[in-house]
Amino acid sequence: MSTQTSQTLYKIHDPDGYTNLRKSPNGDIIKRVYENERFQIIGNEGSWKKIKLSDGTVGYMLGNRIINAN
Repeated sequence: MSTQTSQTLYKIHDPDGYTNLRKSPNGDIIKRVYENERFQIIGNEGSWKKIKLSDGTVGYMLGNRIINAN
């Protein structure tokens, strides 16, 4: 039985078609996030957003690359 509530989803807006997801702000790149992927914002650290991808991966991305997916 699922207890998940409706949450706002976000996506990237980047001329390269992807944005790097980092282990920490300015840290090592852990994967690329592409324009068709949706994710949740779960925290903030300065100009960085802590995000969670649909596969459970958590990392940091610059906030100026993120837009609302709705």
